[in-house]
Amino acid sequence: KDWIDLSNGLGISQIYRIGVAQTVEDNVVCGLQDNGSKLIDSNVWAEATGGDGMECIIDYTNENIIYTSVQNGVIIKTDFEQGTQEEISNNIPAGQKDSTSPSGAWITPYVIHPTNPNILLAGYKKVYKTTDQGDSWTAISPELTSYDLNLITIAPSDPNTIYASTFDSLYSTSDGGINWQYIPIGIPQAHISCIAVDP
Repeated sequence: KDWIDLSNGLGISQIYRIGVAQTVEDNVVCGLQDNGSKLIDSNVWAEATGGDGMECIIDYTNENIIYTSVQNGVIIKTDFEQGTQEEISNNIPAGQKDSTSPSGAWITPYVIHPTNPNILLAGYKKVYKTTDQGDSWTAISPELTSYDLNLITIAPSDPNTIYASTFDSLYSTSDGGINWQYIPIGIPQAHISCIAVDP
């Protein structure tokens, strides 16, 4: 008959992904199922973006630039210095994707280049590259698969070496995306959940 709410003040969410600033302590962004992306700065939590929060990255040279995302490939750049927020995935040319809006995996993968923070890669059915923090994008792969890509990794020792995968197919390039090859993983019924490259 009578219930007392014991959850007041507790932040209870399922975290899909976490991004951590490299230039300041305790600056973290989290993508949360059903609860958007949240940013903690100086011990204060704030909403960065809404929707289902997915992959999130803080620029490793500037903690004021964060990237968050929403399900199925919407990528958002927030610049706290400039006071701007833009859905940068809309800048992928319409002729290079399936529709006028980006459409990717539930958690669409994107990564920031290990030595040039202006470069990001994003994976849909093709791999796309931006050299200007998302203002413009070009495809650097053919359609690798009929399924949405779920992972992208750039080799820290050689940024021209890139890996991309679906849950059961792995692809790589060693020349920055000019040529791609399929890599058999040799494990029946395997589901790829992470790609790590020896630094």
